[in-house]
Amino acid sequence: GGFGKAYLLERADLVTTAPIVEELAAGEQSALDHMNADHSDAVAVYARHFAKAAGDGWVVTGFDADGMDLALGDDVCRVFFPEPLRTARELRHVLFDMAKTGRVAD
Repeated sequence: GGFGKAYLLERADLVTTAPIVEELAAGEQSALDHMNADHSDAVAVYARHFAKAAGDGWVVTGFDADGMDLALGDDVCRVFFPEPLRTARELRHVLFDMAKTGRVAD
């Protein structure tokens, strides 16, 4: 029950087709490996501060232009970037800024 508004979604509402898709895909595994191996402290900040998720040992499982997916066992959460990425080169800077913001707030 309750009130809602239904509308027809277009493909563009769900699928990003900009060049960033290929850019991110080309370097995604390397970025995932690096973040999970060398920056688990930052990943914990993303989970705790931005996703309000509890627990230790979160790992990043995917990046896209809008954000990242995290997992801890069977639990998953989504963390959105402050703004969608325009190029894959922005990923490092955005992740650094988000970790800094989360650490200051905690």
